[in-house]
Amino acid sequence: MLPGLVGGLAANAHDDRGQEVLGNVLKHHNTGVARSVDEVDTEDGEKIVRNVFGDNTDKVVDKLANKASSSGSDITGEIIQQVLPIVAPIVLSWLANQFLGGGSGSARPRSRRSRPVPGRRHRRPARRAALQPTGPGDRG
Repeated sequence: MLPGLVGGLAANAHDDRGQEVLGNVLKHHNTGVARSVDEVDTEDGEKIVRNVFGDNTDKVVDKLANKASSSGSDITGEIIQQVLPIVAPIVLSWLANQFLGGGSGSARPRSRRSRPVPGRRHRRPARRAALQPTGPGDRG
């Protein structure tokens, strides 16, 4: 479901106008990710789904349901239609946080290196010796 939603966002951002619209949508959703389903604005989610998929919403839902079914899942199109308006605002908030850094306004994704990866040892960069004057005439 997530690749379908993100793919739809990417498809809509294929030109300058689409990129501008996506940027404005991300700014609007740069409020932090919901901590529970009760915090999700599903009316906004329905608008997002309509704007992302347009007249193709039913086709996208069918495709996602068929893909889920072919992998042995019991997820139906009806479930996907109910979940998309919940997931859409969460995804946009997460993307906004990644690209705008929680309100910083920067259009670049935050570095993932700043977060430790569980189970992976991280080496700290070697400390560099401070530059010290070597003699009375050398100040820097």
